Amino acid sequence: MSEVNMKDKPDAEYPSDRAIGSHLIGRYVICRCTQAGIWAGVVSNISGHFCELTEARRLWRWKSAENETTLSGVARFGIVSDLSKIAGPVNVVLTEVCEYISTSKAAQDSIREQKIHHVE
Repeated sequence: MSEVNMKDKPDAEYPSDRAIGSHLIGRYVICRCTQAGIWAGVVSNISGHFCELTEARRLWRWKSAENETTLSGVARFGIVSDLSKIAGPVNVVLTEVCEYISTSKAAQDSIREQKIHHVE
């Protein structure tokens, strides 16, 4: 198979000099970590598999507002409040981040406004 020089194709997209994920800095995202679970918050720094979030909340249990079964549904539509359990906001450095999902305004609002889950 021969190599293709992407710069010879004006309509093709090719990597820029920016670090992968740098466009997410300042945005509200959902992060999946291999050891730390699921988090949502504002990205303040990304370096490799490390990520720093502010206003971060751990999602212990969630249900998508539109009955989707994945985190993508949560990122698109937000959560069903009475069927979701979310920890209070903190600033956190996450390791082993394996997925970043940009969120809609509805998702951001539903996660930020969710009451803090306490053990009953």
